[in-house]
Amino acid sequence: MKVLIQNSRNGEYLTQNGTWSPLPSHGRDFRYSSCAREMMRKESLSDFRVLFYFEEFDYVIRARRTFLKRSSPELCSEGLDF
Repeated sequence: MKVLIQNSRNGEYLTQNGTWSPLPSHGRDFRYSSCAREMMRKESLSDFRVLFYFEEFDYVIRARRTFLKRSSPELCSEGLDF
């Protein structure tokens, strides 16, 4: 399973090198939804959503927002580098 950021306007996925792709298989894996949300907050991204992508089934599930304790900064640090 991959954790992806999708542009909700055009459906494209953020890739590892910071570009956008229409293919979820090319999307950058943030590993944790909290890391993807932290990236969106840090970069002031709006009109985007976090998705769980199961590549072996080519199946996407939209992550729901919960208000649980955030992950530690160390957990997300590798996911925020561009």
